[in-house]
Amino acid sequence: MLAENGGPHAHPFLLIFLSLLWISSRYNRAEIIHSLRWKIGTIPPEEIQSKLNYSEEEYFKNHCAALEVYMSEIDLDLTVVSVSVSLSLSLFLSLSLSLSFKN
Repeated sequence: MLAENGGPHAHPFLLIFLSLLWISSRYNRAEIIHSLRWKIGTIPPEEIQSKLNYSEEEYFKNHCAALEVYMSEIDLDLTVVSVSVSLSLSLFLSLSLSLSFKN
């Protein structure tokens, strides 16, 4: 029976695969939470905050606090720079696309 289903080593490989899948989903979720600071600011809306568990809320608060300390040390608001760069980039892309359709 074991030989038909992948032998005795199928079970450990399945555990490793599932562990890697879980780690990957945790990493992806942490990246999303990390990017929230740049997109929505220091206070997430209620619909987002209700979907975060305790450790994710703490991660977001700690990340925001660390970013605030860093920005105060260099005396530069990086969130404003990020917004202006993304607006400039989106304006450039929309202009480029509209010009390419005219030709």
